[in-house]
Order: sequence, then C-alpha cells, then structure tokens
Amino acid sequence: MLGISRQAVTKRANREAWKFSKRAGRGGGKIYSYCDLPEDVQAAITLHEAQRQPAKCSFDESKPIPDSAHETGLARFKLHADWTRFRAGQKSKSKADEAFFAAYNLGNSHPEIYETLGKTSRQSMFRWDRKLRDNDGDYRCLCDYRGWAQAKNVQGNIGPEAEETFLSIYLNPQRPSISLSFRATCSVLEQKGLPVPSKRSTYRFVERYTADHNDLVVLMRDGEKALADKVGPYITRDSSLLQVGDCLVADGHKLNLDCIHPQTGRPARMTLICWYDWASRMPVGWEVMPSEDTIAISSALFMAIKNIGKIPRCVYLDNGRAFKSKFFTETDPDLTMLHGLYARLGIAVQFSKPYWARSKTVERFFGTFDNQCARLLASYRGNSIADKPAYLARNEKFHIARHNKNVPTIQDFLEIWSAYLGDYGMQPHEGLHGMLPLEILAAGRGKGVDVSDLTRHFLYRKEVTPRRCRIRLFGIDFESEGLYGLKKPVIAMWSWADLSEIQLYTKEGHSLGPARPVEALHPLARVLGDDLDVQKIREANKKQAKLKKMTLQIAKETDSSGLIEAIPWVEAGNRQRVELSVVPKSEKEPPASPPEMSQEERAELERAIKEQAARIEAQPEYELPIFQRPYDKAAHLFDLHVDGGVQLFPKDLAFMREYWRSDEYLNVSKPRFDTLVDFYTQTTGRPVILPWQDPQADNATGIN
Repeated sequence: MLGISRQAVTKRANREAWKFSKRAGRGGGKIYSYCDLPEDVQAAITLHEAQRQPAKCSFDESKPIPDSAHETGLARFKLHADWTRFRAGQKSKSKADEAFFAAYNLGNSHPEIYETLGKTSRQSMFRWDRKLRDNDGDYRCLCDYRGWAQAKNVQGNIGPEAEETFLSIYLNPQRPSISLSFRATCSVLEQKGLPVPSKRSTYRFVERYTADHNDLVVLMRDGEKALADKVGPYITRDSSLLQVGDCLVADGHKLNLDCIHPQTGRPARMTLICWYDWASRMPVGWEVMPSEDTIAISSALFMAIKNIGKIPRCVYLDNGRAFKSKFFTETDPDLTMLHGLYARLGIAVQFSKPYWARSKTVERFFGTFDNQCARLLASYRGNSIADKPAYLARNEKFHIARHNKNVPTIQDFLEIWSAYLGDYGMQPHEGLHGMLPLEILAAGRGKGVDVSDLTRHFLYRKEVTPRRCRIRLFGIDFESEGLYGLKKPVIAMWSWADLSEIQLYTKEGHSLGPARPVEALHPLARVLGDDLDVQKIREANKKQAKLKKMTLQIAKETDSSGLIEAIPWVEAGNRQRVELSVVPKSEKEPPASPPEMSQEERAELERAIKEQAARIEAQPEYELPIFQRPYDKAAHLFDLHVDGGVQLFPKDLAFMREYWRSDEYLNVSKPRFDTLVDFYTQTTGRPVILPWQDPQADNATGIN
C-alpha cells in the first residue's frame, strides 16, 4: 500500500511507536488499528481498498438473464442461506464447512439443489458469499449472464443491408432454402461492396425473424391458404348443441386405394360419397362410384335418411359442381313440382367455402379411415407422392414381385367399409367427450320414414311436351294413353335404376299414369311374323280404336246448335230453319213497318251514335306482338286497357272473354289478375271495370 518493503514498514512502526495489539491464533503477530495509524498511511490504505473493491453488478435491462440462469442463481442463493445458518452456531467453522459440503456433495442434504448445481466446494461458497455482501444480498449476482443475447432475441445481427437483401430473396413463393438464399445474398453484397455476414449469423437471423414474423414468412412462401391453416385463428364449434339428424355433412373423397372399375375391369381409384352425421360423428349414408355425380349423391342421401329415421334439418355440403346441381338446389316459385330435392324435402342447405376443408368435419373422418383401415389393404396407394408404397416406385422388383395384386371390387370394398364402421362406431371419440358414436346415433335416431313417399321425392323430374301420346327422354320414346289429347307440357319423373317405366304428372300435380318405352313391331306380322307379333299388332290397333271411339263419343255429345247464333242476319229469338224455296211474289206478305219513334227517342239515338263515332275516332291505334302463350296476350291486353286506358278492338274483347272462361285462367292466372285489380283499385281510388267479364261467371268465381 505504501510502496515500500515489509521491513521498512516494521522499522517505521517501531520508530513512530504505532499502537498495536497482539494477534490471537497460531503464529502470533501484531494488529494495527486503522484509526491509530498516521494520516498518510490511512490515505494509502483507503486508496488501495478502493482500487481493490470489485464493481457491483449492474443489472442492465438491456442484458436480460436467461431463464436457465435464473434457476441456477436461485439454487446458489438457497444453498448459501442454508450454509450460513448451519455454520452460525458452530464453534469450528472449518469442521462445520467440511461436514456441510460432505453431506451436500453426496446428495443427501439438498437433493433438489444438487440436481441443478451438481458438486460444489468451500471456495465457491466463499466466492458467492463475497458477491452477495458486495451487492447487498441480491441473488442476481449469482446468475450466469452468458447467453443474454439469445434471451433478448438479438442473435443473428447481420446488418440492415444484409437483412433487406436476404429477405427479398428468402420471402419468395419459389421457397428457396436458407443456404441458397445466403449464397445469393453474399453475391449481391459483394457486388455492392458491402460486408458479408457469416453463415451461422444468417441462420440465427432467420430463426429470430421467423419467430417474430411467422405470419409474413408463411404468407410470402406458402400462400394465403397456408396462412389461414397454420397461423390464423380458428373457430371452436360446440357440436353438443346439435342432435342426431340436425345436420348432415357431405363430401366426396377419392380413395387412396385401387378397386376394380365396373366398366373397364381395371384397377382404378374410386370416389367415396359420404353423408356424415355431425352430432354423432358417424357416417350414415355412402356410395362408391367412379366419379362424384348426382346419382351417387342422391343414392347416399337416400340411405342416410333411412338410417337416421328422419329427414335432416340442414345439410352442410361441399362446394363441388355435383352437390350444387339443379336436381338438388333448383327452386321454381311457379311450379313446385320442379323444385330441387332439398326444397321438396324441406331441408336447409349451407355450402362450405372452396378449399376450406377444416369447416367440414367429415374430412377429419376420411383421414381416420385412411390411417386405420385403408393403409392395411393390399391395393393401398398412399395419400401423397412421398407416402406411396415401395411397390409403386420404379425398379422395385423385389416389392413388385412380393406385392399381392388382388384388387377388391366395389362390392368387396363396401363389405370392408361396413365392417370398419362397426369397429369405428365403438371407439371412444375425443370430440364426444369419450362417448361412442354408435350409441349416440342409436339414441337420437328418428321413428322412421315412409319409404314409398321418400322414393317419390327422389325421382328425377323434367318438363316435357307430348306429341301424339309420346314423349322422348334420353333418346327413348315413351308412350302413355294418359297423354292422349294433351298438347301442353307435363312433368316426367323417373329413376335411373329402372327406366322400364316413368311416371307422368300435370303441372298441377295430377297423375297421368305411367309411360313405358315404345316397342317397335314387325312390319309384316301376318306374313312373316309369328303369333306373338300378330297379337301385338292386334292390341295396338285395339288401343287406337278405343281412343278414337272416346273422342267421337265426346264429339257426338257436343251441342252444335249454338253455331246459328253466329249468323249475323238471323234475328235473336227466331231460330227456325230458313226455307230456301222460292215464294211467289203474290204470296209474299208486305214487310212489317217498324214502330214509329218519338222525337225524344230519335234525338237520344242520334246523340249515342255521334258519341260512339267520336270514341272510335279518338281511340288510339295499337299493335300486338306475336305471343307464345295465351297468358302473355291476356296480360298485354289487360295492361293496355287498365293501365293505358285503351279501348280494345272487338276481336281482342272476344279473346279476353274466352280466356276469362278458360281453365287456365280459373286454375292458374286468376290470382295474379285479382292482385293487379286490387292494386289499381287502391292506387286510383275507384273500382276497375273489365268490359270482358261475365257478371254471372264472375260472381260465381268470386271476382269483384
């Protein structure tokens, strides 16, 4: 401290008579009190101690302590506290320390701390003790600050220029690797004369950037769908609010195995159409076909309705073309006979978003079936290129020769499928809180449905126009006696499973009976045919004669005396036959003179004639377009007269009178015209008078 030797200090102490006391312990010696020393010696000691004093730990928040270092520091602090308490009551500190560390290093006294710190020594404990005294007992001084950069995520600091260049290359839909992006970044930086970072620092930068900006990395490299599937939030749906049959989820799944194609006889991947009950997590209807089409979907739905015993309230469907066909979704406000299948059954429809598989619970079931059953079949092909079996790879002669080439037919697969569903239904389901799907399905099944009525709903239907008792569908002529005399569109219903007979209905829903395919007969049955051909010819002739006789009978019962009323020169009330014989002039009676009119009557008649002539002259001319249906012409004339105030020509008035008495008006279009009459009456505030109405018929039908 003073910069002199030990002997010099001793001589000065003796010369200046420094006060001292004897030092206890082995070896003896002298102890000099700091307060009794000279001022220059005190100053030298103070300066020396200040230089030797270690700097207190500065707990900078910019350098956080790693999580693992916290655990180590706390373990040291606890062990130090126990060591201090243990040696406080001991007379011999050295023996106390020897006993304490012997018990600790054997793992007997502090097993939990020993697992964290391992063995330690007395010297380490004295070092920890000094750090705690110097830092006012703050345990953080015992923590290891190494790795603070990793704790703060500042590793991989490669500079702003290198970061910008690297990210412009790495965040690319071509998904270049980190190594390729690093090499490209180095090339760009070298051309610009900028410093090149190390490869390890670049890797750490990528790890840090991905951890902080995972959404941007996934979007730029994998796209929006990956962003929604891997990063974005999702909705948790409470399926416990649903009951069996409330909602059926349908989708088509391309099987990851081969089946025998029913047409070609070769192995091919079939399509499984599955209707899946959301509440019980159980498939209830299915069909296997080469492709996803309307027939397979309707067949699977028919099975699903029978299995759940009731009509579902809602269906959640795939967004494919077959599921959205008119057979299922068409609605016609004027003709309920041509409503789509869902509308006829009263089922609400909801379609999923395109390429949004997570919204359909049946997709998860397909994955379960693939892992639990399909993968065990010999014809399994894998669910991706990387997952395909070895026998499908090139030059795998051993596996190709060993592979079992027995490919199941569709019927064989359906038997395997049914057996698997029985096992799947008895597995506790996590989404059902450990309950069994089959038990829930059985508990919520309905009372059953009328199969015959359900079959009628599932018939395909189309509007066709008959011609001479026949209609044509799919290149086949169908014939029915119920079409005799009809020249208006009818509704044909059929099932693809049986085209030997189709059902015909009017647009109002009245049955016309069945129609069967026309059979071509032998052109020369009597000469070249057999007895069966002759019998068929006789039956066809009898049918034609019967229909003709029916028409003749109706015609004979028709009264044609009303034709005489159309002759303009025949007076009303005098309908006797006109004799065409020549009457002698002398025998002719003079014509009766008309009764004389009074002057008032003559003036009134002349005034009425003038008013009628004025109205005819003031009536605007109008032209009628060509109409396809009588209703279109009637609606046009109605608008001309009621809305436009145009007086109709006599021939148009006659048409309106005839249409107002027709069955089409009484059964179909009357409610529409009544609505228009009420609308114009409320709008103008005066009643609408239709000159073509028949008061008696109108009163009978309720027209105001």
